[in-house]
Amino acid sequence: MITVKINKFTYEVKFEGDGESVYLKEDSNGKMVFGLCEYVKNIIHIHKGLPEARMRYVLIHELTHAYIEAYGLYHTSCEDDEGICDFMGAYAEDIVREADRILKEYKDVEQN
Repeated sequence: MITVKINKFTYEVKFEGDGESVYLKEDSNGKMVFGLCEYVKNIIHIHKGLPEARMRYVLIHELTHAYIEAYGLYHTSCEDDEGICDFMGAYAEDIVREADRILKEYKDVEQN
């Protein structure tokens, strides 16, 4: 199991194929879901069928959601450009470092 600790919360990161949480086929609204962050369950879902560069982008995106929620910023400072820039200035390196660690761990598991 791949996990990431963000503030006081431990999220499980799940790489999965098409299902309820993530899917690559367009739904009736023309929407595809490559990743999803479930705050209540502390789970980050990432579609495992993505090319590596896209997977990294989606993982960083979902980790950013988790960081915003874990640090209680989803109602305040991230609602405007300055708040988002302040947040990324404070946490971008952590988010990217965790994304790269998670992807390496995922690749190691997939190869075995």
